[in-house]
Amino acid sequence: NDALGEVAANNVGGVSIIEDLAPYMTPAELASYGTSMSGVTVNGQILGLPQSGDSLALYYNKDVLDLVGVDYTNISTWTFDEFYAAAVTATMASDDHWGLCFPYKSAYQFWPWLTGYGGSIFDESGNPTINSASTVSAIQTIQLALYGQPDGSAPAVLKAGCDWGNMEDMFKNNEVAFIIQGPWAYGGIEASNVNFGHTVMPLSPLQVPFSPFVGMKGWSVSSGSEAKGAAVTLTKYLSGYDSQVEFAKTAKLLPVMSSVLEHPDVASDSVVAGFGAQMARGFGAPAYAAMGSVWGPTDSMLADVFDNGMDPIDAARKAQAA
Repeated sequence: NDALGEVAANNVGGVSIIEDLAPYMTPAELASYGTSMSGVTVNGQILGLPQSGDSLALYYNKDVLDLVGVDYTNISTWTFDEFYAAAVTATMASDDHWGLCFPYKSAYQFWPWLTGYGGSIFDESGNPTINSASTVSAIQTIQLALYGQPDGSAPAVLKAGCDWGNMEDMFKNNEVAFIIQGPWAYGGIEASNVNFGHTVMPLSPLQVPFSPFVGMKGWSVSSGSEAKGAAVTLTKYLSGYDSQVEFAKTAKLLPVMSSVLEHPDVASDSVVAGFGAQMARGFGAPAYAAMGSVWGPTDSMLADVFDNGMDPIDAARKAQAA
């Protein structure tokens, strides 16, 4: 849904290529989607119907934490200090273990760190706000995890070179205590027989949640369709209650209809419930057309810092200008 605004800005003969679904929706149908409709509404037009949502959460390797004597019974209530202390303990226990691995040069993975320090991608008027004190603080915290304290009082806990590929491999091989990943990876991790759990990310040093980017996936209708009525009917079905139940049960996709969470097969699913709790702490993917212009400069900002040694202040300023 974060691409909706950008895609809808394309038009043919002055008409957006995406059909506005507002005229096709009844008040009851709109109400069933709750607040998720805000993520598919741009300039008052409903540009799609959301079927599922997803966000990052914290996976933890129980065998690694058991090995180093970390009690994770109350991990869902951990503060940042408790989380970081556990990562330090896991790192110091052995040369073969790391506390944390996540793709630290990825904008998508950077957003929860940004929000944890009170930052945001846009202001209320839709202007990018990458150049902020929150951005700099977030980067500096990741630097601490990656490099440790300069005086040697605390070790590096974040594995250098972590990316989307080796993160899961390290977790499955019991080489890392924590990774930050989404529900889409659950099936593959479970199939590896690693002893793991998943939970919400901890509170930040500011005592507010690390709020991940909540993206929604759904269905839109082409404004150029010669069968709009049928297309809308199909869209409503694919995004509707029955489909959301089925996708939650079989693919662990998080439903956006609150009523689906009450379905017995969904309510009893610990995976959906767990990631749903994290999604509830997240922020909706902005549907501004400008969102498409934010990803690249933010990725470049992180590469400037972690690959090229640029000062976070200068890197944030450069990203904002881009």
